[in-house]
Amino acid sequence: MNKASFELRGKTHHLQAPASWNEVSFAQLQAWLVVLQSAMPDSDKLKLAVPVFYEMKPALLARFPESLRVQLAAALRFLSEKNQLDRWLAPKLKLNWLTTLYGPADKLSNLTAHEFFNYTELLYWQYKTTLDVGALDALIAVLYREKRVAGVNNDIRVPLTDAGVAKRAKMVAKLPLIVKISVLFNYEGCRNFITAAHKKAFSSKGKPSKKRFDITLSLSGGPLGDLRYTRAVNIYDFLAHLENLIEREENLKKAS
Repeated sequence: MNKASFELRGKTHHLQAPASWNEVSFAQLQAWLVVLQSAMPDSDKLKLAVPVFYEMKPALLARFPESLRVQLAAALRFLSEKNQLDRWLAPKLKLNWLTTLYGPADKLSNLTAHEFFNYTELLYWQYKTTLDVGALDALIAVLYREKRVAGVNNDIRVPLTDAGVAKRAKMVAKLPLIVKISVLFNYEGCRNFITAAHKKAFSSKGKPSKKRFDITLSLSGGPLGDLRYTRAVNIYDFLAHLENLIEREENLKKAS
C-alpha cells in the first residue's frame, strides 16, 4: 500500500491507497468503474482517482489543494497499466437474505478445463463482442455458485450444471450493473494472468477462447483420461499439458 501523511490547516492526515490492482478493494473497484463509465472528460476522471482510492471524506476533499492531489495521483500509476487484478475481490455475493453465492479462487485456480474453455471463455467473448447483459449474467452464474453441503475439496461451490447456471442467471440479473461489470473486470484480470503464464497455449493453436471448439474433447483419451476426467482437470494442469503437446509438435517439425 502507498501511505501518505500531510498537514492541512494545522491538522495531520494519514491516508493510504493501493499500489497495485491486487490491493484494490471490491468497493474501490466499483467506485472507479463508475467513474470510468461516466461521460465526464478523461482529465476529470483522473482527478477523481485520488479521492476514490485514498478514500477521502467529503470534508477533506473540499479543502484539498490541487498540488497535493497531483502528488498523490503519481502513486496510482497502475490504473493506466494492463489489468493485472488476479486476486478475487468478492469471495461471495449476497443476492437476497436467503441466497449467498460463492466465487472462484484467486487466479481462477480452482476452475476446471471444462468450466474455463466451455463456459466462462465462451460467455466472456460473447459479452465482449455483443455487450449482451444476458451473457454477463450467465458468466457470473458460472463463476458464483451455492455452497456445497459436503465433499469439499479445493472448491466450496456446488458442481457446475446447465440447470444451475440458468437458475442463478435469473437471480444475478437483478444485481446492479456496476457489480456485474466489476466481476467481469476481475475475471479479465485473472484471465490476463492465465494467458500470460501460458502464452504458448494461447497463441496460434492455443486460441480456443473465441471459437465454439471443445478443446477438452480433442485432448481426451490421452494421459488426462477419458472425456469426463479430461474436463475435470484443473485449468492450470490442463494448460501445462497442452503446452507440452505444442512443444512436442514444434520439436518434431524442427527435426523433420
